[in-house]
Amino acid sequence: MEAFVKNRNQSQVCNCGTGVIMVLMDINMPIMDGFTATAHIMKKQREYEEVQEEVNQSRIAFGKLPLHVYPVSIVAVTSYTNKANIDRCYEVGMEDVLHKPIDSNKLSTILKKIYEPRASKF
Repeated sequence: MEAFVKNRNQSQVCNCGTGVIMVLMDINMPIMDGFTATAHIMKKQREYEEVQEEVNQSRIAFGKLPLHVYPVSIVAVTSYTNKANIDRCYEVGMEDVLHKPIDSNKLSTILKKIYEPRASKF
């Protein structure tokens, strides 16, 4: 989570694809589980978006184009396949779920879904 926040704070000038776009989140971690980490990241993302909204209002007021603000996509990586755990992933804001061992075709599909819409804006 610290890496995400540090990266977002360094991208205040332009969040145009150079910052964190996707996080592969392990659900079962020793200090903080993936559900809690995702909740923290989503909170930081909302705070970042609020700041960027203010920045964009100022940019527009001075005749500049607003900066694109892309939400971070969090994808669960887990060996838990039961419905309760999968549902919880979506409840905390994860965009998709990858089961271990990771299927490269499923990963490729997720990467395309997340990155292609953003690439078309450049």
